[in-house]
Amino acid sequence: MAKSRSHSSIEKLGVQELVGQLLEIPGTTYEQIVEQVKKATGTTISKSALSRYQAAWNEKRYRAETIQKEVDAMMAILKQNPEVDPTDGLMLLIKHKLVSLFSQAEANFDHADTLEAAQLLNRIKRTEQMGAALKVQEQRLELLQRKVAATAKEVSDTVKGAGLSNEVVEAIRQKILGVVPA
Repeated sequence: MAKSRSHSSIEKLGVQELVGQLLEIPGTTYEQIVEQVKKATGTTISKSALSRYQAAWNEKRYRAETIQKEVDAMMAILKQNPEVDPTDGLMLLIKHKLVSLFSQAEANFDHADTLEAAQLLNRIKRTEQMGAALKVQEQRLELLQRKVAATAKEVSDTVKGAGLSNEVVEAIRQKILGVVPA
């Protein structure tokens, strides 16, 4: 994936917050922003540096808004369907992002870092495998709990038939279920 410029004059001066606030004000011109930065730092920034910074700033803002919308949509789905596993929703979100990245990278594939993309695919695959393994473990635990409960009931019925008191039967059942310490 293409690396973004990380050493802008605005970042070097440490005025990202000031410039960001000014960019949010509708109708603010580059000249006004350059003037405010000069007042704050004593240094003049170029309009081209400001233009590059604004493009990156807009992209970050757009990504943050998009992610927030996707998270909100996923949370709404999870609230409507509490039986849905949240990790399934997260995996869908990650896969959607990956497809989006590759569709964008297709236009600029010469600048794409294929090693980084392969590592991302590998991480997604491992995450999917871990999610599947967790589901298997959950199913095994559920089965084990059902077996223990059935065994506890069977033992309770057996010892009741042997004439033990209800308190003793309940104590045995709780011990089998792991409700009381051994």
